[in-house]
Amino acid sequence: MFLGRTAEAMSQLRSARAEDPASAVVLSHISYVYYLDGQMDSALVESRRALENDSANMTSTGLGALVRLGLNLPEEARKLIDRAPRAFSANTYVIAKSGDITEARRRLQEMDAQTPQPWMAETKRAYAYLGLGDTARALSALERATDGKEIWPFHFGWTDPIYASIRGSARFQTLLRRVGLAP
Repeated sequence: MFLGRTAEAMSQLRSARAEDPASAVVLSHISYVYYLDGQMDSALVESRRALENDSANMTSTGLGALVRLGLNLPEEARKLIDRAPRAFSANTYVIAKSGDITEARRRLQEMDAQTPQPWMAETKRAYAYLGLGDTARALSALERATDGKEIWPFHFGWTDPIYASIRGSARFQTLLRRVGLAP
C-alpha cells in the first residue's frame, strides 16, 4: 500500500478480511486502498462498513475522512475528523481541506507552542501545511520529520492525494529515496 502497489495490498487485505471480517482496521484499510486506486464508490462502501463495526476506531474515522474529501464531501469529512483521536496525523489537513482555515491555523499554533513537542509533530505539521496549500513549509517539515526518524512514510501511501501538490517536487522525490519509497 505504501509503495503504491494497490493490487498486492488489496490481495493481502482481503486475506485479512477473510480471517476477521468484522475488523474495522482491516475494513478501513480496504477502503483506503480503494481510495488510492480511485475506486471511490467502493472506498465509501468499505468506509461505512468500518464505521458500522467501530465508529470510534482511529483508522475508520481518519481514513474515512480522507475518503470523504476525495468524494468532495467536506462536511462529512469534517464530522468524522472531529470524532477522530488527535493522534491521527492528518486531522489538521482534513480541517483545512474542509474549509476551516482559521481552525487549522489555530491548531498549528497550538502545536508549535507545546513543549516538549508532541510525538510526530513534524509529520502533523507537514500535513497541516499541505492542507493549507503551503508546500514549501510542508516539505521543510517532512525533511525535519525524516531527520527525526518520524514514521511519516507509513501513514499514507506516497500515491495518496495528500501529497498531490508536492509529488512532482525534487525535494519530495529526494525524501522518498531517503526513506526507501522511491517509485
